Amino acid sequence: MKTSRRSPVDVPPPGHWRFRPSGPRPARFEQVSDESLGLLRALAFHRVDHVVVGATAGAIHGEDSEPGPLAIVPAPYARNYAKLAGALQALRVELRIEGDEQGLSFLPTPEALRLGRTALRCEDGDLDVVPDPPGTTYGELLADARREELEPRLYVDVTAPGQLTSPERLAAA
Repeated sequence: MKTSRRSPVDVPPPGHWRFRPSGPRPARFEQVSDESLGLLRALAFHRVDHVVVGATAGAIHGEDSEPGPLAIVPAPYARNYAKLAGALQALRVELRIEGDEQGLSFLPTPEALRLGRTALRCEDGDLDVVPDPPGTTYGELLADARREELEPRLYVDVTAPGQLTSPERLAAA
């Protein structure tokens, strides 16, 4: 009797960003989308320092808000932007154009990611990179942020409740 084995591509090993832990996530994080979790896993795997803002931050805090893309404010140092560019290349991102299913080809580089808010799309979901958040800095956001464990070994820094958690406040970026 032959047993079937999944190839390593089908089942990533634990610790890989495509690996999804079995079992339910904590009930208070049920409203966080699977797409956002997948993107957060990828950022954690590539050791990108960032603060989660926008709709996903609101969902983590239990706020009732419209779903939206994962939005992050990356730490503003060169090495972190290089790690972010590498993570985005692994995700094979494209520039997102609202209302259009097709994205534009985009090669994420540290320099391009620092220029301003970048709306991206990949098979794992939509991501907004906000290097210059309106009315604050990464350091101020991080100082007020709360560290949350969304899944086993997936820790993220989340902006304080009410601080850049609505799409309207982020739209000024």
